[in-house]
Amino acid sequence: MRTPADVRTAAAPSECRSVKPTALAPHLHPLTADAGITEAKLRLRPILRSAMAKGAFIYLDMEHYELRDLTLAFAKHLLVDARVGPHASLGVVIQAYLRDAEAVTDELLAWLAAHERLPAPARSASQSEAAGAQ
Repeated sequence: MRTPADVRTAAAPSECRSVKPTALAPHLHPLTADAGITEAKLRLRPILRSAMAKGAFIYLDMEHYELRDLTLAFAKHLLVDARVGPHASLGVVIQAYLRDAEAVTDELLAWLAAHERLPAPARSASQSEAAGAQ
């Protein structure tokens, strides 16, 4: 588990790239979600491994609202994938202009915390808020 000091002293990614999940898998659609996620994972794994080796960071682009939940599911599948997840330099772009962006972000942060994938500064803030609420 990283500490806030680890995060502050960590080098910034050498590169950041945005990937559209639908470009990885033509079946990545709500009606064919399982097949699409499987196909997209197969194609993104080598990209993530290469990015990690180069110190780069990959963002999943939401593309459009209809794919938001599927993109989040795809990211979660990657983060729990033993071949990629524990070391993935992976982010998700959430469109802040949408009315439900805050709720979506809170849900994702809760999932990340439950799976011990929450960045240390966010974890510390969440734990502080929880302690203050008691």
